[in-house]
This record gives sequence, C-alpha cells and structure tokens, in this order.
Amino acid sequence: MQPIYKTIGESMAGQNRARLAVYRTHGDTIAASPINLSVPLHQGGFLGGYLGRYGHSREAEEGKLIGERLPDRLDVFTPIARHPFNPFGLIGWTTYVVTEEDMTDLSLLSADGRTTIWDRELVRYVELYGPQRGDNPAPPTTTPPTIPTKPADPAPDFEPAYDRLRAGTNTLSAKLRTLPAKGGGTWLLMLRELKVILDGAVEAARELEP
Repeated sequence: MQPIYKTIGESMAGQNRARLAVYRTHGDTIAASPINLSVPLHQGGFLGGYLGRYGHSREAEEGKLIGERLPDRLDVFTPIARHPFNPFGLIGWTTYVVTEEDMTDLSLLSADGRTTIWDRELVRYVELYGPQRGDNPAPPTTTPPTIPTKPADPAPDFEPAYDRLRAGTNTLSAKLRTLPAKGGGTWLLMLRELKVILDGAVEAARELEP
C-alpha cells in the first residue's frame, strides 16, 4: 500500500474502516461516539485528549468490547506495521513504532458502532502479516504419526504333525510285515486299513507346509 498515513488509526479511518468509537457503558450496553483522530490522545492531558479523540470520556466506559483479547503491541502489531507489504499504508513503516495511542485506537475504533475494527478487520491482518506469516512463514511443527507395529506371529508348532506322521509310518511298516503271501479277503481288508493310514500321513505332511 502507498505510504500516506501517519498512524494505524488514521489508516483505518482513511480507508473508511473506522468512523466511530464503540465501548461498553456502566449499564452494560454498547454505545458509540464520533471520533476525531486529529486530536492526539494526550492533548491537554490524557482525559482531555481521550474525550476529544473518541467523543466520550474515559469515565463513561465500563470496559471495552475487545476485553483482554487485543494482542501485545510489540510482539504482534509491530511486525505487521513493518511488514514489507506495508498493509496499513504508513509513512516510514520500516521503522514504525506502535504506540499506546495506536493500541487505544485498535481497542475502540469501529465501522458500524457494534464491533471493533479488531474483530472486523485486524484479525485478518494478523493472519496475513503477523509474526512468522507473509513473506517468511515458518514451517509448521508436526510430530510424525505413530505407526502401530504388528506383533510378530508366533513360531508354528510342527511337533504334533511330526508325531502324527511318525505314528502313521510306524503303523504302515508294522502292517506290511504282517501281510500274508496270499488271501484275497485278508488283502482287501488290509489295503483298506493301509489307505486310512496313508491318508492320515498325507494330511500330517500337508500341515508341515509353510
């Protein structure tokens, strides 16, 4: 922005973003008064300058609408005022010093008489031009996600299958030694038994496959 304003409040008023001062009264209602930013805050003493600048006396205020939400002037607003883009259009912005008058303006000035320029405008300025924003954004700090590890599968227990296989082969060997040289019916019966034994041995061998 072209550097044409002397203060932040003047910048807001010059851009038609501030034309009133808004505050909370002792009756807990919101009131607004006309501003005259040509009057310095401390002209004729603080109280006199306050009345002349904001159109109401300091004693008329119960509090400010912004409460305690206005950030620190040095940590937040000075980097914004000195940002290379000169978002406030300030004269001499590279060395601009944010003053008490600036902060009082930011806590009171309003465009609509209901909300402060902080809530209406300047939150966006902080997001765009605040510390570690704008030209030199800091990389976000992230914690790598924790990837759950799957517990290792227990080692397979092949011993029962080996036992079955050994038992089947032992039984097969014993049956073969008892087979008669001849005899149709006996042979048929023995072959059936052998089939059962072999089936069991094959099943046990399959259990050993990975």
